[in-house]
Amino acid sequence: METKNRRCMITFPAEGYKKPLVMYAVKLGADKVILLNPEKSCMSLLSSFGINVEVKAIPKNKVSEVIISTLKIISGAKKDYDEVRMLLLPSNPEVVIGMYVACCIEKVKADTISDTENEYFNLPFFPFAEINEGEKFILTKIIETGKISKRNLLEKIKKEGSYDLLYSRKSNAIFGEEPVLKQLQRMLERLEKLELVSREREGRRFVWKPTSLSKFMFD
Repeated sequence: METKNRRCMITFPAEGYKKPLVMYAVKLGADKVILLNPEKSCMSLLSSFGINVEVKAIPKNKVSEVIISTLKIISGAKKDYDEVRMLLLPSNPEVVIGMYVACCIEKVKADTISDTENEYFNLPFFPFAEINEGEKFILTKIIETGKISKRNLLEKIKKEGSYDLLYSRKSNAIFGEEPVLKQLQRMLERLEKLELVSREREGRRFVWKPTSLSKFMFD
């Protein structure tokens, strides 16, 4: 006998959007709805449709805190449910942006509602969702330092023994410096194309800096 998929919906209730929130949950066939802000009227209405409701309040004033809190909630939901979806309703910008970024990082589908409240639209993933662990590591080091040359970045990688994040090899493999520098350059250029880092000339060398976008998302 085929097992029915279990679905979980996550949303931040917004004033005036109780009906579309509940309609979305019913249309999705959600077994559970996680509300990121307590809203008693939504809880009662969802429960009347036999939907399990849980409240997990998140911070509202800082995007980075919204991202971190939402990531933890999504990660937990993915362990228990076959499908996790996010409904983004009009709210304060910090909450909406933070929730959307978390969806992109976790690759969870996010939907929003049309102005007429009759249609739901799926939002595409922003390209930064595609960065791999090595690129995340490099980006983190650039954000931590504020600006850094490729050579100094390589020294940090050496010091931490993190060559394995640049290559799909074991960390105890032997790496030549020139191949590593070339691989590092390729990864930096990819991050630059995604507008997560930028470079500027400083004397005879280039230094790499985080962009406003990457600091906004990950700092």
